[in-house]
Amino acid sequence: MVKHKCGGCSKDVSGKSVACSVCELWFHTGCADIGDNLYKNILETSEECGFHVWCCKPCRSSIQVINKRVTVMESRLKKMESSVQTNTKDISTVNTRVDTIEGDVKKLREEQHNAGSNESVFRELNERENRKGNVVIHNVVESSSAHSDTRVKHDQAELTKILNIVDPDFKPEENIKFSYRAGERTKPSNDASTQDPRPLIFGLKNKEDVQKLLSNCRNLKGSSYDHVSVIPDLTKQQRKEEQDLRKKVDEMNAERTEEEAGNFIWKVVGPRGQRKMYKAKVTNTSINTNTSQGTRARGRPRRGTTSECTDKDTSKRNRTPESNPEDRDSPDPKRLNH
Repeated sequence: MVKHKCGGCSKDVSGKSVACSVCELWFHTGCADIGDNLYKNILETSEECGFHVWCCKPCRSSIQVINKRVTVMESRLKKMESSVQTNTKDISTVNTRVDTIEGDVKKLREEQHNAGSNESVFRELNERENRKGNVVIHNVVESSSAHSDTRVKHDQAELTKILNIVDPDFKPEENIKFSYRAGERTKPSNDASTQDPRPLIFGLKNKEDVQKLLSNCRNLKGSSYDHVSVIPDLTKQQRKEEQDLRKKVDEMNAERTEEEAGNFIWKVVGPRGQRKMYKAKVTNTSINTNTSQGTRARGRPRRGTTSECTDKDTSKRNRTPESNPEDRDSPDPKRLNH
């Protein structure tokens, strides 16, 4: 049997004694100031429950300290819980503000995008207006001279001859503001016929004269300049729109049923820069008509699946963006390339 020492007198425990429920040290009832009634209650509780609850003085003091600390901790915990709730509300408020700011940023970006789009539209409209007085002539033979003045005089002479055929009453020296070759000049060749001439662009003082000249280009047919192509000066966007329109017409014609193909055909009609789709009735003379039909201004039709008043194919040689008016941003009278 294990002998225990009294936590009060340090002697072996014998007789009436009780163990502390906390530190488990044994104490004589006399050393622990336990009266007979309290001792009796401790014994009865131990017999009924299998355990008893009694603390020695040192443990009771410690428990009081612990209780105070627990009370303090509970108070702090309540404050922390309150802070957490407050922080949660603050976080929710911040999230709301962040969502609002993100919405504002998105709105600003959309406004900036729209502003950029509007700016592009204004630039396009301005460019179209600037080009209204310009005319582009393709396939005009270039001078092979190494002297710029000679080439300029050659182009002016060719331009005068062409315009005299188009409209004998037109006076180039009075009505033309400028003329130049678009793009960089290629390396001179002894055989000028092998060269793919750069487009010749000229600007008119009166924009209304452009349409008149284009309408009279049919006079070139059968002349020594039957091979040239005279077209208005279109922006890159206008050329793309016409290209997309021709593509759409070809697609719509391809989607026709056999019965529909015998009744109608979609065409691209109208002058350059003002093209539109037209649903034409099929006749015996138009069965083999190409979809994107028009007339070259105003001579031979365009080679290929569609006859179009357009530029001569310039794919035979590599051109710089400036050399091809299809890629030219805007006419620059200062850049008179000859």
